[in-house]
Amino acid sequence: MIGLTRVWAAALVWLGAALAGSTTRAEAVSAANSSETTLRLHWAGMSLIARSTNGAYLAGIRSLPQSKRFEGEILDRLALFLAQARPASLVDVTNLGPVVSNTPAARLLRPLLGDVIENEAWIEAKPGQWSLAVRLNEAKATTWGSSLTAGLPQIPGASRAGSVSSFPTWQLPDSRRASITRQRGWTVVSLWTGVGAAPAPGFGPRLGEKPQVSAGTNDWIEGEVNLQALLGPFAPGWTPPFGWPKTKVTVGGDGQNIVTRAVAVFPRELKLNLEPWLIPTNYIYGELASFTAVRGLGQVLDSLPAWQKKDFALGTTPNQFSAWSIMRLPIQTTAVVPDPNAAADTAVLTKWLLTRNQPWFSGSTVAQFVPAENGNGVQWGGLPYLAPRVCALTNNGRPLVLGTFGAVEGKPVGIPVELQKTLAETNLVAYSWDFGAERLHQLVYTGQFIRFVFHKAQLAQDMAAIPWMEAAGPRLGFCASAIRQTGPNQLSFVRRATLGLSSLDLHLLVDWVESPLFPNGFHTLSAPAPADPVDLPSAHGGSTGSGVR
Repeated sequence: MIGLTRVWAAALVWLGAALAGSTTRAEAVSAANSSETTLRLHWAGMSLIARSTNGAYLAGIRSLPQSKRFEGEILDRLALFLAQARPASLVDVTNLGPVVSNTPAARLLRPLLGDVIENEAWIEAKPGQWSLAVRLNEAKATTWGSSLTAGLPQIPGASRAGSVSSFPTWQLPDSRRASITRQRGWTVVSLWTGVGAAPAPGFGPRLGEKPQVSAGTNDWIEGEVNLQALLGPFAPGWTPPFGWPKTKVTVGGDGQNIVTRAVAVFPRELKLNLEPWLIPTNYIYGELASFTAVRGLGQVLDSLPAWQKKDFALGTTPNQFSAWSIMRLPIQTTAVVPDPNAAADTAVLTKWLLTRNQPWFSGSTVAQFVPAENGNGVQWGGLPYLAPRVCALTNNGRPLVLGTFGAVEGKPVGIPVELQKTLAETNLVAYSWDFGAERLHQLVYTGQFIRFVFHKAQLAQDMAAIPWMEAAGPRLGFCASAIRQTGPNQLSFVRRATLGLSSLDLHLLVDWVESPLFPNGFHTLSAPAPADPVDLPSAHGGSTGSGVR
C-alpha cells in the first residue's frame, strides 16, 4: 500500500502545485511546449484491492499499526502542502496531527485524501490543466463539496469566482481556476489556467456507472506518462540520446506481489552498446541478498550535464556496472565497474575522496579515508571491522574498479544458476534482484553510514518511517526487476515486488517523505547537517559508542 500511495502522493503534489501557483513541478509541466497529456492514471481504490484475492497480502501489511502511522504521515504532509500551510521546516516535527488540526484548510482537505486512496479514481495532468475524479456515494460527494467550498478560499490568494453550470468556481493564484462538479456518480475536481469552464479531461468518456476494475482480476493502476514533462524540468535543456519516450504503465497483483509493467517507445532507434557482461563472480563471497547489473550506460552518462560537470575526470565513461550484497552481513555491499583505465581512474577517485572529505574528517579519530597501505586506492581507517575501500583489480585479465563497504574475503560462491540464465538473455539491459526482508535492513545501516561519510543528516528513530521499515521489512519477499530492449526503439520494464518497490526505492521513499521541505527534496539533502563528528552513527540515528550496531 505504501508503494501505491507514493504514486498518488506524487500525482497529488502536482495538483497542490497548481493550487498554489507554484513554480516547482506543476509550473514546469504547464510550461512545456506541448498539449499532450503529461500524466493520466486510473486507480482501482484500496477498498477494492483489499477485497480481492490478489490484494490480501498487501492489505495485511497495510493493517500494521506502523503502516497506518506512516501512511497517515504521508497524507498529513500532503494536506499541509495542498493547503499551502506547510511550516517553514518540518525537520523537528514528528507528529503532524496537531499541525493539521490547527490549520483550517488542511483539516478540511485531509479526509478527502483518504477518500482518494480508498476509492476508484482518475487523475490527469496536461499543460495548464489538472483533473481528479473520484467515485463517491452521495454522502461523500456532499462532504467533498462542503469541504472544498470552505477550504479553498482559505488558501493564500484564493477567492470565490462564481459558478459554472451551478457548480462553484474559485480563482486561484497566477490566473488559475478551480471547480468541483458531479458527473455520473463521480466527483470531479478541475484546475486550469484561463477563463470560462474547465476543459474536459481525457478520461471523461470512461466515467461509467460500473467499476472499471473487477475485484481480483484486472490492473490496479493503468495509465500513460510523458517523461519529458515529468523529468525534463529537473534537467533543463537535457534530452536523452534517443529522445524522450512515450510510456504506458500498468500495476496489478499476483497474490504475493505487486506486478508493475511499463513500455517506453522512443522517437529514435536505440543504439545501446549491449556488450557482454563483465561480472567478476569470483569476488562474490557468500549467499546473495541483492544483485544489480546494468549495461549500455555510456551514451546516457556522457549526455548528462551532471556527469559532464563532475569535479573529477575519468579516462573512460563506464558502460556497465554490477553490484551485490551478502546475506547476514549488513554492511557488505560491493560494486564493480569494468574499466580499461582502472588504475589511473582509481587514482583520480582516491584523490577526490581524500580531498572532498578531509575537512569533515579532520576532527575525528575513527572516521577517515586514508590511502590504501599497498598504494592501490583508498580505504577507511580507524575501524578494522568496517572496511570501505575503492581499488583497481583484474578479473580474468580484465581491469576493473571495485568499491566495497566491507572486507572482500572468503570462498567465492558465484551467482545462482537461475540468475545466470537471466543474464544470458541477449536483449537484457538491466536486472535487479533483492530479498526485501534482508536488504531493507541492510540499507538502513549502509544509508546511515553514507550520510555520516558525506556529513548529511541521519534518519532518526522517532520518525514514523523507521518503525514502519522495522515492522514491514520481515514481511517482504523477493523483488525482481528487468529492463529489456523489445524493439528497435522500445524498452520494456517488468517488476514483481511485495510492495511494488525495491528495497532501495523504499529507502528513497522514506527519505522523500521525511524531507523537512516535503514534497521538495530529500531529508538527507534538506535537513541541517550534523555537528562535527564524534562517533559513528547507529542504524537508527545517534551514536553507537563503539561503531555501527
